Amino acid sequence: LFCNINFTKDTYGEKTGIFWKTAKQIGETYAEAHGAGLVDHVNITGGVIPERRELEYYLDVADALRKYAGVEDFNGTAVVAAPIDLRNLDRFKEAGYRTVGLNLEFWDKGIYNAICPGKARDSGGWDHWLKAIEYSVGVFGHGNVRSNFVGGIEPKKSLLAGIQHLADKGAVGTASIWCPNPGSDLEGHRAPEPEWYLD
Repeated sequence: LFCNINFTKDTYGEKTGIFWKTAKQIGETYAEAHGAGLVDHVNITGGVIPERRELEYYLDVADALRKYAGVEDFNGTAVVAAPIDLRNLDRFKEAGYRTVGLNLEFWDKGIYNAICPGKARDSGGWDHWLKAIEYSVGVFGHGNVRSNFVGGIEPKKSLLAGIQHLADKGAVGTASIWCPNPGSDLEGHRAPEPEWYLD
């Protein structure tokens, strides 16, 4: 409910070209930037999409990155949903992604269920996401798995407990600064003061 991606898509539409990109478009864009020496890493993310489609899309993108840039190693991060079949995480690694991001969003299960009903309902729920993060560390290695939290909605103590837990398991926990974006269900709410984030 903190996210406004669907509102933005509905407002601006696919015709603006700011949303879904083909594997070819991503491969060509990366090739241009990589060839010019402007990038040495690519972060592929698309929100939460059905597992089979997500896996196929990310595998196609990996092939396109290598093909158009003429590289074997594209130094990529796949930011994906926790797959129900955890073995699919192995397939991202086999496709050439060096790191993976599985954004749990909230450490507090009750807040997670309330604010992320789609993830709670369709992606295995909080416990499964945590299991996927821990499984990913075994696949990608210590420090090569990250999970972002939406900083500012749940209590600070809970947020920090989640980051500590992930660190103890070999994953990197990060926290973004929550902005109550227009069109999200939390539009109009107030984010914490800067001092909250600094602390």
